[in-house]
Amino acid sequence: MPRRQSMKEQLPQFASEEEEARFWDTHSTTDYPEYWVAEEKLEVERPLRHVLGVRLDAQVIDQIAALGRRKGLGVSTMARVLILERLAELEQQTLEEAHRKQQSA
Repeated sequence: MPRRQSMKEQLPQFASEEEEARFWDTHSTTDYPEYWVAEEKLEVERPLRHVLGVRLDAQVIDQIAALGRRKGLGVSTMARVLILERLAELEQQTLEEAHRKQQSA
């Protein structure tokens, strides 16, 4: 009986997210169960009532789509997650800056 290859032997090293996206477009994720880790589910308040049209380069959309595939999300959901995460980071930075200013005054 042939020995099972380790994940490191099975998965190639990807030079870019685009290369990884092409790989996953032609391979089944079920063939690589060791690659995936459990993630917390993102809870989004429903219903989302507003739609925002944003123009993006094809390369950016491909990057968002590749990230989304790794997390099991569609491209628009992944874009929304990225926006919400960045907004939370900016809000935290603003609070920290205000706190530093208050302490130095």
